Amino acid sequence: MQFLDEASIRVQAGKGGNGCLSFRREKYIAKGGPDGGNGGDGGDVFLVAESSLNTLIDFRYQPGYKAQNGASGAGRNKTGAAGEHSYIKVPVGTTVVDDETQETLGDLSVAGETLLVAKGGYRGVGNAAFKSSTNRAPRKTTPGKPGEERRLRLQLKLMADVGLLGLPNAGKSTLIGQVSAANPKVADYPFTTLVPSLGVVRVGTDSSFVMADIPGLISGAAEGAGLGAQFLRHLARTRVLLHLVDVLPEDGSDPEENAAAIEAELQQYSGALMERPIWIALSKVDQLEDDALEALKQRFEKRFPGRPIHCISALGDVGLIELTRALMQALQTHQRRLIEDEAFAQYTEELQQRISDDVLVRNSLTRVKKVVVKVGSALLSDPEHGLDRHKIDAYCEQIVQLKSQHIDVILVSSGAVAAGCHKLGWARRPEAVHQLQAAAAVGQMGLAQAYESALSEHGHATAMIMLTHDDLADRERYLNARATLSQLLQLNVVPVINENDTVATDEIRFGDNDTLAALVTNLVEADLLVILTDVEGLMNADPRVDAGARRIAHSRAQAPALDALATAGAGAMGRGGMLTKLSAARLAARSGANTVIASGRQDNVLLQVLAGADVGTLLTADLTPMTARKRWLAGQLRAKGDLVLDAGAARAVAEQGVSLLAIGVVSVKGSFLRGDMVRMLDAGGRVIAQGLTNYSSDEVTRLAGTHSEQFGQRIDYVGEPELVHRDNLVVV
Repeated sequence: MQFLDEASIRVQAGKGGNGCLSFRREKYIAKGGPDGGNGGDGGDVFLVAESSLNTLIDFRYQPGYKAQNGASGAGRNKTGAAGEHSYIKVPVGTTVVDDETQETLGDLSVAGETLLVAKGGYRGVGNAAFKSSTNRAPRKTTPGKPGEERRLRLQLKLMADVGLLGLPNAGKSTLIGQVSAANPKVADYPFTTLVPSLGVVRVGTDSSFVMADIPGLISGAAEGAGLGAQFLRHLARTRVLLHLVDVLPEDGSDPEENAAAIEAELQQYSGALMERPIWIALSKVDQLEDDALEALKQRFEKRFPGRPIHCISALGDVGLIELTRALMQALQTHQRRLIEDEAFAQYTEELQQRISDDVLVRNSLTRVKKVVVKVGSALLSDPEHGLDRHKIDAYCEQIVQLKSQHIDVILVSSGAVAAGCHKLGWARRPEAVHQLQAAAAVGQMGLAQAYESALSEHGHATAMIMLTHDDLADRERYLNARATLSQLLQLNVVPVINENDTVATDEIRFGDNDTLAALVTNLVEADLLVILTDVEGLMNADPRVDAGARRIAHSRAQAPALDALATAGAGAMGRGGMLTKLSAARLAARSGANTVIASGRQDNVLLQVLAGADVGTLLTADLTPMTARKRWLAGQLRAKGDLVLDAGAARAVAEQGVSLLAIGVVSVKGSFLRGDMVRMLDAGGRVIAQGLTNYSSDEVTRLAGTHSEQFGQRIDYVGEPELVHRDNLVVV
């Protein structure tokens, strides 16, 4: 049977049946009245975990699944039959991700577990339901609602207790073939194993565990090199990692350095995965003399303290019994602790969740099709030398490689002010706004020329686009900017965006283009925002005062705990501290985009990020991507006024996203016209939503607290019954 561990399918739930328009017509019964029945609900689509399946290969040949539609209603108040549900069997260990929103829908890890992935459409209503004392013969019916349609990505993770990892030809397949009934391909050349394999290892008469062998890893695997990277996720559910190290590699390399390289790849792929117990098995030890083996073992004990180290030879049957017994004992001890130690059980569950998050979220970066890259001033220039052309060339080379992978790249570049300061002979960034604007005007020419020169060497045209926040706050200018950028991307041009500092001072005063990059992410509907800076990411402590500060690999963008960790800061030429980067990530998250904050000094950092490597800090969005109009509303910065709502209206808007009615407004703040952006606040002053108002501030003041039927008594012009329609409103 062919092995396949990832597949995409499209599922469609059934449409609800239509309501029936019918009247009772029988002899001797005059004016029988309406008797049109309701339709039936559409069928749902479920995924079911099936223990007998171990591959997703079937979905390659049948990628589409549809549940049955509901039947329409009929006369005599007959309700249509509900559509039959569709049950799709998948292997145990399948993770389900919405391919369009990147939302993880569920993890089917237990046989028989079901997951609803598409909800059937709601039934239509027949005319009998609309009968009332004032309408005895209604002709109104409603059609059935369409069922949900989704494109799903299925990812299979093998369920194993022990996962084998190591370089190609380290002896993993030979080991699993010796200690279990598995029959993997074994040969004297690298990459013999092309797909993962499982084997049941029996220890004694009544104990056993499952061992998984994945293809060998090589340096750069976390960035997609070799075969192992695509199978690393199978290690996510293992309880122990067994690292096989060839003691006498054919290429003459150092076994100790080989082991360190593999662990570095594992760390780069998922920092949380490194918290799993890792054992080391020195493989093929029958090729070394006892003294040499003992010396090598001591080196490993010093380099990897606390790691259990075993010496084995699968072909020579050396140390295999001792190894499998020790693994079995460790697994049994682990299981007992899960039952007896509540704190350990909670830690294990949290660790598993972090590993799954690392693997799933980082994997989602490999499917990004449009990315906004923001490069900070400190990475491009310094007071003594101005623009660093070598760095600009290096970033452009990475952008060209991403373009070759059919990834659209929009660059938001700082550096104009810093470059201008160098040309004008200013050692430090001035404080006066007019001096900063002058420096930006001088430096912008050199910045544009540097990007044009670097990209043209690779056959790519570039376009310099100057934007202000007002361009993105005005609906018409917003649409014009979006259309221009869309056309440039279709022409395979690399847009380079900067704030027009000569006419706007927001970037000079606040944020070093971080906020602009987030707004551009919203504007072009990008999947990802990458903010390159001079630190490796968001740290759990200030590295300037705490030598033990560690990088945070992954977090929710909206997590409140991040506020205390993001300390404001500024260099000699830049103004953007970590607070502005966190604020930008949250702004991007409001339109459904993830953000990576990473060091721009790291080699090939863009290629690593887009390959799903564990670099920088990944801040994920809680929300699914919004429609284009609501993206604009979410990204709008300058509200012209505030509407304070009563408790009921605030709850309805915040929880249900309904239109705002005048009766729920308590007071009005600010001055605004029809069509302006306004914020909606609860009684405590918390912003819960924002949107476009249908009435001016003077009109809303007169309408506040009234029903829509009374509008004509209070104002001359009456347009919509809502102050803010839900299509023009976004909950924040």
